[in-house]
Amino acid sequence: MIKAPQPADRAEVVAVRPALLRDRDAGVYIGRSTSWMRMTRAADTKALRESRPPTGPKWITIGPSVFYRVQD
Repeated sequence: MIKAPQPADRAEVVAVRPALLRDRDAGVYIGRSTSWMRMTRAADTKALRESRPPTGPKWITIGPSVFYRVQD
């Protein structure tokens, strides 16, 4: 015989924010467009090649993909 689930048997659902955001999600998070995120990253890449400090949001790469950390 199968018993009906009791309140103690149920799992709690918790919303978890992703630790890494893609261009679109990071742009929404900071109130900017996806194209602005990409344009700023390209300008920062050029600045780094020219030994200048970057001015946009920090990003990381994992393989060919680019991500932004929420804490950055």
